[in-house]
Parts: sequence; structure tokens; C-alpha cells
Amino acid sequence: MKKEKKPEVIGAICFLLSKDGKILLQLRDDNKEIPYPDQWNLIGGACFDGEDPDDAIIREIKEEIGFEPNDISKILINYSPGGVERHWYVASFFEDINSIDLKEGQEIRLFSLEEMEEMDLAFWCNEVIPILKRYLDSQKGEGRAKEIDCINKLKELNLKDNL
Repeated sequence: MKKEKKPEVIGAICFLLSKDGKILLQLRDDNKEIPYPDQWNLIGGACFDGEDPDDAIIREIKEEIGFEPNDISKILINYSPGGVERHWYVASFFEDINSIDLKEGQEIRLFSLEEMEEMDLAFWCNEVIPILKRYLDSQKGEGRAKEIDCINKLKELNLKDNL
């Protein structure tokens, strides 16, 4: 029986969606020592050795922008021949972008999917945009939109912690 090879790197990356359907991107530092310097990227990063990707994405979001999503969902796991396993997530980002304390990168900004398709994003982010589109189309109207609306109403009423 062939032994399954462990991936060399496991990554966790999140599409943080605003109320108007835009996606939060981070402009990476302009440091030639890092991969993809001075390019736009989604929030996320590599898992620590033995760290679960579901925990890693929460840690990465907190580390990079000081935000903790409450409705994160995994939408895809993909693999590359180079030994990289990527876990892709989606979550709501209804914060005022000006109130975010950016801890990594040069700036953050919201972009539409159409704008993102025209950009040369860092790492493998461009490859996943069509999958995100299909996912969002499948969530329109019912399910997720109502769930997010309900969570936000509960947050306004401060009842979420009592459920």
C-alpha cells in the first residue's frame, strides 16, 4: 500500500465579503524578501505545523487585520503538484474598513469580483474566483443571505451570546 505524502505547506485563505458583495484584499508589503511583494492578496497564510486550517484562518485574520469573523465557511480544498494544500473560506466582513487596525501589508481595500478578475493577485487567488462566483450564486436569495441577516439582527439586539 502506497503511503500518502503529507503536503509541504497547508494554507488557509479567506474571501471576506462586504454587505455590497465586495471582497477585502490586502496589499502585501513592498519587501523583495517575501513572495509576491507589492501585490494584492486575500487574507490568510500558512498553517503552523499540526495546526488545523479551520483554526489557522481565524488566527491569520486576527493577526493581519484584528478582525474575528463569526460566520466563516469552508468552500474548497485544492492541491498543487508542488505539495501545497489550500483551504479556501468565505465570511462576512461588515466592519467599517477605516476602523481596521492593519497589522500586515500596506493597505486594505474592497474590490468587486469583476475588478479582481482584471488584477494579477498574489499566490493562486485568481484561480479560485470562478469557484467563488459559483458559490455565491448558489447562496443567493435563500440560505446564507437570510442566515447572515439573522446573525446581524441578533448582534444588534445583543442576543447572540444567549442562544
